[in-house]
Amino acid sequence: WGWVGCQEVATLGSDGAVVVYNVHGEETCRIPMLHRTPAAGSQVLYGVIENDHAVAFTQSYIIKLPLQTTGSTPTLLKIDGFCPFTATVSSTGVVIASTIAESRVFWSEKIGHGEDRPPAMLLKASPNGKLVAVVEDGKLIVGPTEGGDPVLQERVTRSDVRLLCWCGNDAVIYVSGTPPNHELSIIAPGGSVAIKTYRSNIFSISQEDNCCRVIHDSGFDIIQRVPNEILNIFSGKPSNGRALYLAWLAFKEKDPKYTKLLRVVPSLAKGAIACIHAAMNEFNVERQQKLLEAASLGKAYYKNRFDGAILGNACAELRVLNAVREKEVGMFLMYQTFARTGKIKGVVERLMGRHMYALALSLAEYSGMKSNEIATSWGVWQVKKGGDKPDQALAAHIAAQLQPYPGLSRAPIVAAALSANRHRLASLILDSEPNLIHRVEGLMKLGETRKALDVAITHLDPDLTLSSTLNIIAANTDKKAMYDMLKDRPFAQQQYAVYCEHRNTAALSELYQELGNFRGQGMSILKASQDPRLVPNTRNLIKSLKEAKEKFLKAGKYSETEVKIMESQVKLLELQEDLLRQGKFKGEGGGVSLRDTLRVLIECGDIKLADTLRKEHGMGDRNYWTMKVTALCESNQYKALETLAAGKGVKKVANKLVSLAPIGFEFFVSECMRCRRPEEAKKYIPKIADYARRAEAYCDIEEYHLAIDCAKEYFDADLLLAIRSRTSDPTIKKRVDDVRAYLVKTPQID
Repeated sequence: WGWVGCQEVATLGSDGAVVVYNVHGEETCRIPMLHRTPAAGSQVLYGVIENDHAVAFTQSYIIKLPLQTTGSTPTLLKIDGFCPFTATVSSTGVVIASTIAESRVFWSEKIGHGEDRPPAMLLKASPNGKLVAVVEDGKLIVGPTEGGDPVLQERVTRSDVRLLCWCGNDAVIYVSGTPPNHELSIIAPGGSVAIKTYRSNIFSISQEDNCCRVIHDSGFDIIQRVPNEILNIFSGKPSNGRALYLAWLAFKEKDPKYTKLLRVVPSLAKGAIACIHAAMNEFNVERQQKLLEAASLGKAYYKNRFDGAILGNACAELRVLNAVREKEVGMFLMYQTFARTGKIKGVVERLMGRHMYALALSLAEYSGMKSNEIATSWGVWQVKKGGDKPDQALAAHIAAQLQPYPGLSRAPIVAAALSANRHRLASLILDSEPNLIHRVEGLMKLGETRKALDVAITHLDPDLTLSSTLNIIAANTDKKAMYDMLKDRPFAQQQYAVYCEHRNTAALSELYQELGNFRGQGMSILKASQDPRLVPNTRNLIKSLKEAKEKFLKAGKYSETEVKIMESQVKLLELQEDLLRQGKFKGEGGGVSLRDTLRVLIECGDIKLADTLRKEHGMGDRNYWTMKVTALCESNQYKALETLAAGKGVKKVANKLVSLAPIGFEFFVSECMRCRRPEEAKKYIPKIADYARRAEAYCDIEEYHLAIDCAKEYFDADLLLAIRSRTSDPTIKKRVDDVRAYLVKTPQID
């Protein structure tokens, strides 16, 4: 096993599968290294995961896979029976492995693949991949990974070296001895050796960004080279940071010389930044405070604008680091690791992985992060750990604790309950789901379709109601029980009926029949009879209308209007059937509109029957007269047209002439002119109430003298000009001019 980055752990199985886990212990991905390779089906004899690479050795191949690159593919090399007992891989991908007899270097650009070397007991590549530490024949040798002369050779103090690790990129640490007496030796870059004796068993030493962590029976120790940021301030060498720190010390002791010391700082801004960086790499809280106060002093005296957010963010991050370094938490992070893993967000994720939700929520609130993810993770953990707690009590506890998070979906918590085979708990948790869609869909997945339907109906959501209804219908073989369910839920019944009306008319008829909805049955019969795909047939239409009428009669008083409409429509269809037999429809089938029927009757000369039928169906005067005038003109029944107009002249109302015909007589004139019968049109022009329109109608039939007389009668000079513009006859124009001159001389008498 080994680390991938700083947040994930990877394991390598004997089948060559690399499984990566996050800080919550959840599997994030699985990569079959040997799949679709010549080594497929082979057993992994030895493997190593270091520096974001996984390396596997089989009987005939060595396989390497980068783990930080998305979509990377494994690289293979052919080997013959090379099975190491130790191996290492650098960050650049160079692999060094050793058996009892020899060691080899693979994927090296400088010394070639499979280069033989003397056997080694332990191998470890540096974090930057440039150097490799080798323990062989009682010696510790540090040399370039790509080959070359060693940069360091030291004899180990004991022969039983069992752990090897790098501290940063320039110091090597190894552990020797047997429990409970272990010696930890540190080989510095210059070759100096420091030895620490442990009276406890050392389990592991692991290298991190710029330090080494020693894990033993009593806890863990961190070995770190003092960062340069701290050395630059406290080592005595002149620097911006040290000069500012000395000025702060004088300021703290109220020494007036501090202003002089501030003036000699080469750059207050750089000094403040140096103090901030030193504080971030410092473990001692008191020293952190001193360095930050020094940075604050430099910020205050800096003449130009200094970004105060840098100092504020540093203080916030240090508060978080100090909080998680406490013994109760035990998350002793280096600042480099803290920065590389997402800073406060990464710490919150680690706390969630440890189920320290109270501290995670506090840090999220302190840093302004959204805490919904933390609350969801807490709910999932409650389900996983609450195995013995009753479903009702556990669901109530989760709902109460998640109440301060409006809009938080319970879907992950429900999924955790389902994976634990606690279906009732999942259902109870869904009762507090704020998202209606997630709630209804979750209940349907649980098989509680009727409950899902009731929830959708309660919120009057038509889409969810319909989807729930269709799910129930699809899963229910007992139709009677299904229809009884819909009978008690009118809103669901309505949505299903609308759906069937457009998608399945047969199911709609069955629905109305089972529910005893006679009005709905009648409407279904009517709609089926009006299907455009059917050939019009009067007898079939009459039969359908009578059936629909019977259904509407059974529906009672709520369908009285429909019954009356059916009766009148049946009479109309029966009349159309008679006309069809008499050949008066001239090839047209039955089932046409009332207007078309009346038109056929008028054209056939059955005007009295048309008048009677019109009264029975309550057709309006204007509508009927318009249709009647048109039909009479088109059928050349001008005598009947005169009879229609007889007695319908004009009368004077409030000094205005009003036509007694419902549609006026302009329509009579226009229809006669449309049928090219101006002599017939002339009969109705005198009945036009408006004299200006009357004059215009005379002009239309070229009776200009009558039009001039009309304008003269009403002393309208403008109308005379309009009449003059309608003709090119000089005689007419001269008469218009004479009448206009007469009107000018003659006073108008009202």
